[in-house]
Amino acid sequence: MIDSETIKRIQQDISSLEKDNAILDKDVQLYKVELEQLKKQLHEIMNIEKQHKKMNGLLHEELAKLKEENKLLKAENEILKRLKKPN
Repeated sequence: MIDSETIKRIQQDISSLEKDNAILDKDVQLYKVELEQLKKQLHEIMNIEKQHKKMNGLLHEELAKLKEENKLLKAENEILKRLKKPN
């Protein structure tokens, strides 16, 4: 037979475990909220990265065009220099 002290100790243990469980449940809820916030931040970062890659590609295209234009202008400049030179 279980004595009253053992029953009291078991009841205290149960009460303590219930309190611990409540605290853990609250912590789990907080972590879920934090996880959702982190997911949103990651999504935003991924969108920014996607935009960055797109912009980087456009800038590389523009740079290539400018280099080609610069090459043509140098060639034209060279022709003009030759035309101005006295024979």
